Amino acid sequence: MSTITSFIRPQRKNSRGKCKILLRFEVDGKQAVLSLDQSIHPSKWSRKKQRVLDSHPEAKSVNPVIDAAIAKAQYLKAQMQIAGQDLTAKAWRNAMRPDTVTGGFLAFIDGFIADLGSDQFQYRKRLTSTAKKLRMHVGPELPWRSFDTRVLESFSRSLRAEGLATNGRRQLLVTLKTLYNHAVRQGVCPSDLPNPFDTLSIPSEEPSKAWCLSAEEYILLRDAELTGGSWCAISRDVFVLAVNLSGGRIGDMISLRWDNVSEERFAYRMSKNGKHVEGLISPDAKEILERYRRDQSGSYIFPFDPEGTLLTETDRSKRKSSLNALCNREIKKAALIAGIASEKARRLTMHVARHTFTNFMVESGANINVIASSLKHSSVARTELYVHRVSDKALDDAVSKALDRNTAA
Repeated sequence: MSTITSFIRPQRKNSRGKCKILLRFEVDGKQAVLSLDQSIHPSKWSRKKQRVLDSHPEAKSVNPVIDAAIAKAQYLKAQMQIAGQDLTAKAWRNAMRPDTVTGGFLAFIDGFIADLGSDQFQYRKRLTSTAKKLRMHVGPELPWRSFDTRVLESFSRSLRAEGLATNGRRQLLVTLKTLYNHAVRQGVCPSDLPNPFDTLSIPSEEPSKAWCLSAEEYILLRDAELTGGSWCAISRDVFVLAVNLSGGRIGDMISLRWDNVSEERFAYRMSKNGKHVEGLISPDAKEILERYRRDQSGSYIFPFDPEGTLLTETDRSKRKSSLNALCNREIKKAALIAGIASEKARRLTMHVARHTFTNFMVESGANINVIASSLKHSSVARTELYVHRVSDKALDDAVSKALDRNTAA
């Protein structure tokens, strides 16, 4: 069975709130997608009729494009069947645009970034940075037929020569691979070219030498005398609460509401992956919550957004990013005031709270599965990287105990 339909993805809006109009080619349950280079606001799209609402002014210009594309697709399908060609979703889609190779890989990335929704600020920032690094290596454009494994290997070597760590190079290459696969699915690059990533050896992720606060340093920071109500004090409290709420991320702590906590327990949904986090309120967490409850002025626990509007606007991802930068700057000041060594205080960020929580779990004797469940990692392999990063002290203590026991014996 073979069908062709037009559709939009409402969750993928560009900066103007519009979505691309796409064609879906389906043959025997397998699908391929092609962009029509037309966009429309979701409210003006009829899912039932698979076209722009007749009442919308753009219907007269856009609907004929959709009708013509579907008619062309049906004609090409008939031609392929008459010629005895194997009809697959991908081949059918590619037959629609045999001469689609305009620009190159970097032009495709630019277009992909432009079509990202306004709530995908962080993803846009990462893709923009990736494209910038690739341009510095290959020039303003990378033609599809010049893009092969050797280009990627040369790019990787260049990044290594610049001092970029293995995990950084891996992230860049994985991001480029994802973008290339998007181009393949959309039929933008030539279908006869081999995928350059099929023969590329992408570096495996290595445990990086991240660090965390020791129990002593955590107490110094927790008990530091800071000016009440200052951003320095608020950032310190966010950090301490994050440690005590199963290593919460900064974005989740900023968005934490009073209805996420009770006298005994906390519960919230992680913004990164939508997973539910729940646990007991520790004594340290209870002390912070009581302090802010006395001055409660809105639905959020921390006063980053007293009006209760900034964090719910369409640019909330950008807003959270700026607040994260604010907290990272202020937590360094708090650490210096607390008496933490300056070389360590200057490297302190809000994400260290997550590693600190992990280290406390390791030192308490929790097994890897319990830690993975607490951090809401999708796999134990991810948790093992965290544990490797922070468990040197626990390992040293275990070895020391073993050696002391042998000496006593």
